[in-house]
Amino acid sequence: MAIEHSIEYQEREAAKEILPELNEHLDYSTKIYNSCFSIQRFLDGKTINDVGQLLRSQMMILMRITDFLRCIQHIVILGYPEQACTLAASIFELSHTAVYFSYDNAAMLKWLASSDGEKNMPKLIGIDTYKKLVEHNCQKVGVPSEPEVSVYRQLCWMKHSHPIMQDIQINNDKAKFLIGPFTDERSISHAWFAIEQSGRLTEMLISHIVFPKGLLSDSDLNVKRQMLLDLTNMRDRLNKKAQARFNILAPE
Repeated sequence: MAIEHSIEYQEREAAKEILPELNEHLDYSTKIYNSCFSIQRFLDGKTINDVGQLLRSQMMILMRITDFLRCIQHIVILGYPEQACTLAASIFELSHTAVYFSYDNAAMLKWLASSDGEKNMPKLIGIDTYKKLVEHNCQKVGVPSEPEVSVYRQLCWMKHSHPIMQDIQINNDKAKFLIGPFTDERSISHAWFAIEQSGRLTEMLISHIVFPKGLLSDSDLNVKRQMLLDLTNMRDRLNKKAQARFNILAPE
């Protein structure tokens, strides 16, 4: 960042440079965001008794996730992809917590009844770590947990200030700390990763809300099933694009 310009100027310039790289991903993220509210509309006019505690808890989390999704969209445009990944890490924790409620009614009720912050998540619901929570969720659907844990680990590198995420640049024997906004290749990779993973995790939660509970009529359910399929296909195309550009195997 050139010190002769204000941070606002630098962010505007970064947005001009990076936005063309993000358009497809932002389109996907917007569709994910809108899909959350398309689910919420099916609850219009229903009472708490109609909704039930499980759906209530999962919808509370889904609506909170929408705010994170919007923040991710804004800050990747301004050139702060690692910070977007920290928000994606929070979405990871929220989504897996809500999915876990599908399998543990007592944990869900304990979460709803909590009125203070003395005990942190996930210990609040009787799970020591998010890794164990993920392992439980993956076991329930018969998939290996390590790929999912690996995604969380990568997001947490950025969430917990891992030194490989921050460095010093040396020019002519002069050291300068690197600060945002960022528009280089690594930053584009991280921005894509934040958007893809936050979207995937939201898809996962939506599927747990829509399918098991009889919330929707058969015709509405078919519409939402197609919606999720379209989102998954869109994300798969973005994953392939990332693999081709950055020569990596993008997490499923």
